[in-house]
Amino acid sequence: MSHQQQHEHSHQQGQRHAGPPNSTKEKQQQQQRLLRQKKHVKQKAHTKHPQQQQSLQHQQQQQQLPDTCASLHPALTARAAKEAAPWKMQGVTEALMQDTRNYMRAQGMPVPYAYTRLLIENGTLFLTSLPPRLGSALADGRQYSGETLGMLLELYETSTRYQLPDMELVLYSGDEPNVGYGSDEKCKPWMIPLMSFARGEDRCSVVVPYSGVFRCGEDNFDHLLGLLPEADIPWDERKQIAFGRYNIFCAYWYNTGAARFPDGSPMPCARSFLRDLSKTHTDKLDIHEIGALKEYFTPLTHQRAFRYLVNTDGWTASGKLERYLLLGSVVLNQASRRFGYYYDALEPFVNFVPYYVHNASDILQVQASLC
Repeated sequence: MSHQQQHEHSHQQGQRHAGPPNSTKEKQQQQQRLLRQKKHVKQKAHTKHPQQQQSLQHQQQQQQLPDTCASLHPALTARAAKEAAPWKMQGVTEALMQDTRNYMRAQGMPVPYAYTRLLIENGTLFLTSLPPRLGSALADGRQYSGETLGMLLELYETSTRYQLPDMELVLYSGDEPNVGYGSDEKCKPWMIPLMSFARGEDRCSVVVPYSGVFRCGEDNFDHLLGLLPEADIPWDERKQIAFGRYNIFCAYWYNTGAARFPDGSPMPCARSFLRDLSKTHTDKLDIHEIGALKEYFTPLTHQRAFRYLVNTDGWTASGKLERYLLLGSVVLNQASRRFGYYYDALEPFVNFVPYYVHNASDILQVQASLC
């Protein structure tokens, strides 16, 4: 037998003698390979493409979200249904948009800076009109409201989180929407669904939350809400004074004599009247105009030191009321021709105490009845 044949014979013999140990080892290796493959397949099944993963997370979030409509006060849903009814069947068309623009121009009202067209499509919010730059003065000296940016942010987050249905709307960020003044005939669906923060029964807009002040501006709602209840002041330590601080804005109906008390007497501008009344009743009222230099400015967090907080209209319903309701004081609220989206859910003598009901100075009698 040659040397090579001896080597091959020896190798074959070695393989035969080593057969059982090597066979066991191979089985172990094969089992380990199968385990690794199963583990890889399992990991691959749970590993999604980034877009698939985001979609899955979004679906899980959607399943966890509460039914916001079910949690709303019935008065809010009733108000929304009433105001949206004219467009429920017809929807919003470009023709309605154009008709509204034509109407405003015919009435001598140029399309104002405070109207912003918006589109929600596939859960994404789009601006379909270009508003003036923040802080840029317009021809009439007015400036674009920074609070509108807060409103757009809130609407964007809501549309993304809750997948709002596709819609087109117009947001009015001023005090009084110009469209739809007059009889109920102007609320027919030939005009756009106009969203505003406040209105009266003589307007046709759909009232929505004044969410621009939720996180924007001084003493915003979110900031005050975050302070509760740690920063609360015990009732016995609050001053027994009716407190108010305002800029003197007076709505147009005071000057025209359209606003009158039940006895027929004309209703003066509440802010200026109460400021003057306070000068002769310093033991009961502390009401001042903030002033050009803000010499009487008082943060809302400091106003909780008073038992009674006086809320008044400005050019329209005040955006301060919802924040006053957080402070734990008794809110004296002016009887008003204007309302916000949540006013229907408030109850007199439960959530607030009304004044300016019988005459301009009845706040003194109201306060005395509470002491």
